[in-house]
Amino acid sequence: QAIDLPRYGSRNRGIELERVPQLEPLARPLADLGHSVRFEEQTSGLHVIAIDSATILGGADPRREGVAVGD
Repeated sequence: QAIDLPRYGSRNRGIELERVPQLEPLARPLADLGHSVRFEEQTSGLHVIAIDSATILGGADPRREGVAVGD
């Protein structure tokens, strides 16, 4: 679930929001606070491994290539 959330970030050149309906309402309030806001393609892919006792779980970003597999 966390991997599938919309992306946002800052690389010292303003706030970058992924153009998805969930983040579009944030642009105006952030701009009103003086932030430089722009919508950009977010191309990074996330992969996660979670270890809980004897269970290992994996997840891959559905917006990129890759899958989570195990033995």
